[in-house]
Amino acid sequence: MAALSAIFFSLSVSAQTIDEKKQDKTKPATEEQKVNDSNRKGSDDATVIIPQTQEKPVAPVRYEVQDAIALPPAARQEQTATPPVVTGQEDTQKQQQLDEQKRLENQRKAEEQKKLEEQRKAEEQKRLEELKRQEEERQKLEEQKKLEEQKRLEEQKRLEEQRKAEEQKRLEELKRQEEERQKLEEQKRLEELEKIDKEKAKAERERLRKEEEERKRAEKEAQKAQKERERQEAQQARKEQKEAEQARKQAEEQARKQAEEEARKQAEASAPAPGEAVDSTGLALFGISTNVLMDAFTAVNLGVEVPIGHRWSARAEVASPWWTVGGGTHALKAQNANIGARYYFEPWTYRSSDIYRGWFASLSFGAGYYDVRWNSYGREGRCLLGNIGAGYSFPVSNWWRLDLSAGIGVMVSDAKLYQTIGSSTVFQDPATIILPDPTAFKVSFVYLFHARAKR
Repeated sequence: MAALSAIFFSLSVSAQTIDEKKQDKTKPATEEQKVNDSNRKGSDDATVIIPQTQEKPVAPVRYEVQDAIALPPAARQEQTATPPVVTGQEDTQKQQQLDEQKRLENQRKAEEQKKLEEQRKAEEQKRLEELKRQEEERQKLEEQKKLEEQKRLEEQKRLEEQRKAEEQKRLEELKRQEEERQKLEEQKRLEELEKIDKEKAKAERERLRKEEEERKRAEKEAQKAQKERERQEAQQARKEQKEAEQARKQAEEQARKQAEEEARKQAEASAPAPGEAVDSTGLALFGISTNVLMDAFTAVNLGVEVPIGHRWSARAEVASPWWTVGGGTHALKAQNANIGARYYFEPWTYRSSDIYRGWFASLSFGAGYYDVRWNSYGREGRCLLGNIGAGYSFPVSNWWRLDLSAGIGVMVSDAKLYQTIGSSTVFQDPATIILPDPTAFKVSFVYLFHARAKR
């Protein structure tokens, strides 16, 4: 701060000196001012030549001018004032003393300036060291914060892992307690069911007895009403039957005549030419088929197909997968039968070489029973099946065919879920479910039974 104060003071003195010089230039210069100006210009060598008078020669006297920048304005005015004209040896000594004082004053000022500069440098160095120390402390604090943050994260991670382990143990304990509770509840429920079943059986027998009496009474009344209604319906039916019989006879007569005409035309068209042998492959009677997709799942199945006319055939199929494994813990038991019909788009003439070929459309209906079990849970019930589809029949040889078909079907079932606990089985209330028909996709091999043709 002392160095900065000295610099500001020097600058203020310089500014005042420049202002005074500007004011002096605006006034006419006197003889003494001209001498002072010449003394200022020659301040570099600190030598001033005193002009001689005509009356008496005067020896030259040296004057040293103080630095105007380092002096206050009052002292600078005294310094720049016109020195008195001195003569003689006494005046020379006084001038030398003044010069020595000025030199000592300039030396003192230079030393003070040097001390101020050194003090400023020392303060600057001290400030830089303080900044460096503060920076090092800041870095140490940041490093310490990083280490503390890392320790905190590690501790948090350890606590999180410990919490997860405790949570896992707690969940396992809750699961074990829940399993034990379910077992106890199931055991209590079975005991209550056995007790309730005995009471229900007695009440059920009484209810059935009353319902049976009520049913018999209602049946008697219904029989009377049914007899009266049947009598009336019988009269109406006899009348309609007579009319329908007459219409049927007329239609049958017309159909018979048309069939005889078509058979005659067909026989004429298929009759061999004179000297030509009849086809020796024989005439197809019916086909036996099996679906290899169901065979792959050990579901034994068999189908029979009988041709009707030149495009239609009637079909009947049965399937019965019936197996258990694992001591009865896994089972698939099912029995179902289907009947249906097919329409072939390519007609045939009952010859084995051209029957059951090409594209066809199919329609089938069926019913069945199933019992599927996996571990201690199972489902059983009766079902109804319905399916429509299409396919293609490839002739492998005269007597073999390969059928590929797919369809859209549904299975409607009154399924009952059950659970086996030890030697007892607990059934739930039956529920009606609708599922896709599992027999809608078929890859079947067909063998045609036939009769030998006569030559």
